[in-house]
Amino acid sequence: MKYGKHLILFLSFSILGMALTAQNSTTKYDYTVHVGAFFKPKMNDFKRIQPLGFMYAEAAEQNLTRIYLGRYPSETIAYKTLDQIKSNGYPDAFVTRKKINPDAISYSIYLGTENANNSINWSDYNRAGKLYALNNGNQIDIYAGQYDTSDE
Repeated sequence: MKYGKHLILFLSFSILGMALTAQNSTTKYDYTVHVGAFFKPKMNDFKRIQPLGFMYAEAAEQNLTRIYLGRYPSETIAYKTLDQIKSNGYPDAFVTRKKINPDAISYSIYLGTENANNSINWSDYNRAGKLYALNNGNQIDIYAGQYDTSDE
């Protein structure tokens, strides 16, 4: 009887473990490169790496802003991009992954499109606050803000 309880307990945890593994295997992720945490970063500071992917920022502690590049569909692509980012002056960059929430909605304001081969006057755009740039071939689409509602 003593071993029967242990066997039942073992089987219960095994089944629970398999269920959690199955649940996690369907979880989808974006892979992104954490470029670094900066005090009052400006988009112009990152112009060498902007063509490598979608750039976005998150507020961090102590008035810092974390800069990310990516939302790559695979870890392999993220690591290839990481090598390019490191060789462009960001040796502490690293790959991370974030869960995709398919129900999440956020709004941003499209500010304009610039030719990626030309120098961009970022000071005109910086007045809009936090900026996000999306490399679109030979063009860079520039957006401001991430808002929870369209009214914001």
